[in-house]
Amino acid sequence: RGSRARRFAVQECKGESFVDEAITGTAQGMPNVLVLSFSTTWCGPCKLMDPKVAELSKAFESQARFIKIIGDKDPDGMQLMKRDGVRSVPQYHVYKE
Repeated sequence: RGSRARRFAVQECKGESFVDEAITGTAQGMPNVLVLSFSTTWCGPCKLMDPKVAELSKAFESQARFIKIIGDKDPDGMQLMKRDGVRSVPQYHVYKE
């Protein structure tokens, strides 16, 4: 199977249930930190932050999970942004057990 680095690199959002399962997993300590990165396809500052988020995901690959939610592209992206109160991007939500 894939390496730990591959598992905990920045993951693409696969829908609301995917994000909800990640949040639940964080509460159970698998890993115990989750970072949700909210952005859109047209957001310039988001594109500037992407390399830094990728760098952090590698630095903390065994301790944190990173999921990127692109509001105007990903399944349930806009719904997740509304649900989580995201009104501007980039925005980062950190969950810890």
